Amino acid sequence: MKRPLAVTGFTYLSALAAALFMGVDSCVFLAVIFAGGFAVSLLFPTLRKNAVIPAVLLTSAIAVMMLYGYTCAKVTPIEKFKGQTAKITAQLCELPYTQYDRFYYTLELKSINAEEIPQGVKTIVSSKDKINLEPYDTIETTVKFYSDKGSSYENYNISRGIILRGSLDTKTKPKITPNDSKPLYYYALMTRQCLKESVNSLLPQRQAGFVNAVLTGDKTNITYEQKDQFNSAGISHIVAVSGFHISVLSQIMMAFLTFILRKRKRAAALICTVFVFLYMAVVGFSPSVVRAGIMQIIFLLGTACIREADSLNSLAAAAFIMCLINPYSASDVGFLLSFSASLGIILISNKINVFVYERIFPKNDNAGHIKITIRNIFNSFVKGIVSIVSASVSAAVFTLPIVIMYFKQFALYTVLSNFLITFAVSIILICTVIMLIMNFSVIFSFAAVPFAAICSTAANYIFVISSFVSSLPFSVISASQSFVPFWLSLMLALGAVILMLKNRKRVIRYYALVAVLTFIVGAVSDSVLKADSIKFSVLDTGDGLSVIMSQNEKTYVLYCGGNYENYRILNDVLVNMSVKEINLLVLADSGTSTSAFAENIMEDYPITNIEVYDKNRFKSMEPLIGKADNKIMPSSSSNPVNTLYTDDIKLCTYKDKYGSAVLVDSNGGKTLICSDGTDCLMLPKNFLDADFFIVNGSVKNSELICSRYVIISDTEKNLSEYFSYSEKQGRRIYSTGGNGNLALRIYDNGKISIRREQEWLS
Repeated sequence: MKRPLAVTGFTYLSALAAALFMGVDSCVFLAVIFAGGFAVSLLFPTLRKNAVIPAVLLTSAIAVMMLYGYTCAKVTPIEKFKGQTAKITAQLCELPYTQYDRFYYTLELKSINAEEIPQGVKTIVSSKDKINLEPYDTIETTVKFYSDKGSSYENYNISRGIILRGSLDTKTKPKITPNDSKPLYYYALMTRQCLKESVNSLLPQRQAGFVNAVLTGDKTNITYEQKDQFNSAGISHIVAVSGFHISVLSQIMMAFLTFILRKRKRAAALICTVFVFLYMAVVGFSPSVVRAGIMQIIFLLGTACIREADSLNSLAAAAFIMCLINPYSASDVGFLLSFSASLGIILISNKINVFVYERIFPKNDNAGHIKITIRNIFNSFVKGIVSIVSASVSAAVFTLPIVIMYFKQFALYTVLSNFLITFAVSIILICTVIMLIMNFSVIFSFAAVPFAAICSTAANYIFVISSFVSSLPFSVISASQSFVPFWLSLMLALGAVILMLKNRKRVIRYYALVAVLTFIVGAVSDSVLKADSIKFSVLDTGDGLSVIMSQNEKTYVLYCGGNYENYRILNDVLVNMSVKEINLLVLADSGTSTSAFAENIMEDYPITNIEVYDKNRFKSMEPLIGKADNKIMPSSSSNPVNTLYTDDIKLCTYKDKYGSAVLVDSNGGKTLICSDGTDCLMLPKNFLDADFFIVNGSVKNSELICSRYVIISDTEKNLSEYFSYSEKQGRRIYSTGGNGNLALRIYDNGKISIRREQEWLS
């Protein structure tokens, strides 16, 4: 068996990814299947001799059982606290950060309700007010934990050791105890803080936020507009520390050490290994950083031992080590993208280079010496360009399935944008290192200024390129349609078959053509079928109500409430819908359950129309409200009902002292949305005969609503009363309840579809 380490590592990662995709509950079943397959494979001499299939089956069985064991030991004992309010004792283990006007703290838990918990379990808690908490100080406080069960973030959080998320109880003052004994990681955190502060002092705010993201992976100071442009241009990976960043910094350090140590490469490589590990600690041991760091360390150790490291084995070893430490690393999208990109570059980048070189470079050398010299210089320049393009193409091809699965969209011009900005990112990394060294030297701090100017110029160049590419037609191709999983599965299966063919080079071009044509046909057909239909996205944002309505590329945010840290759920839906502006934002009241994300939405998106019932309650947001093109301000006291018309939709909003409601009347039927506290007895009569009822919280006299379908947006513990009366009346009930977003689509012919948002709905 060739490359046993590669076979083991890739199989281990693939088995974990498949098990996490299917759900941890499937682990025992999968383990039995894999173990049974391994036992059967031993009965066949040919399979035993080859050893690949038995090794794959045995490794897969071990992988899923390790995942199951990790879940039982570390995850399951903590999940019982989701949705509860509990007293915790914990230590701050990462630098605090600010986002969406709230302060976030990553805490390593010691106990919950005086009950000891597994070591290394973390939680992220948010607070409206800043807490004077230093890294590794101990905090005792009360936290309201949220449930993210079934959401796309659950496994991602666990991959970072974060089992719980919550918010601090504002009524309870936290007790903070300084800790004089600091672990080594504390100094890594302080180094990161020092680097960020130094960059902030040398560069303008916008450029400093970007450079800090490139250097340390800290994206908290990058605006939504920048993130959106990076995503649309296909260059969002530049602000996530990965193999490219570590490789560039490692090469800088190797060059410096080789010069200092008088070309003693072995000693330089060993010292550089320590540097790579320290850099991993400074930027935080995220899965993508660890993967890249392990690969670089293996390469450096090979240099020190005068042996060339095998790239596939190094990549497999990195994946295996990471997944062995935390099996949930296989669900971290950053790690999967980094791994896939590296695999693509290793497997096909050099083949693309050879293919291009054979066609553009002459094979005979009959020219004169001067001409040969000029040609060699030109050839070196062309090879550099080809190398960048081939690496971008290789990474794009291998990451495409993961991008589609996780983000349900992909950037069409990613190769172009990466070709245009790769050299600029390298310049930023090199100049930032020199700039920081000069600044910390004190004596030569003045020399940091020109390098800061170069960094700022390179950052501005990247901003211009990302803005230009993201503004091109079809810069982002949506892949959220229901046909995409079938198309993707078919293309992956067909690709696997082609890889086994001997003459696959001739088939690949036809494979690419078929893939593109079938996707276009599917996208056009899906768009035609869903034209003029109305979609309601009911978001699982906790115990609040967030509802987004969309039709014909127009977007209406009818409610935007929930737990503050769940704004990312609402924002992700808008991003996946490729929303550039919001046509209507309804602000019936300022309660957390109905409009917690109002300020974030107004900051991140242009608003065409905004309806505000009581502007006094939104006084702090007046500057943002004033940016809307058209402001509608009905009065709930004199006229509780306001009617708006858009296309073929009649939209009525209602507000009284108890609650609020929105009625959407279209050709496909009526949809009524009620917030917490609404009394259905007070609603206008035309509201009561709704076909679809979306409800949150405690709604009085809800039995008056004659709807066929009920969608409940609330936490699981608040669902019982709706189930009781709805079941008696024979209604069909759907609920978020911590299990993910729901999407209701209504067609003109009366046909409807109600499914989970993450199941490829558009």
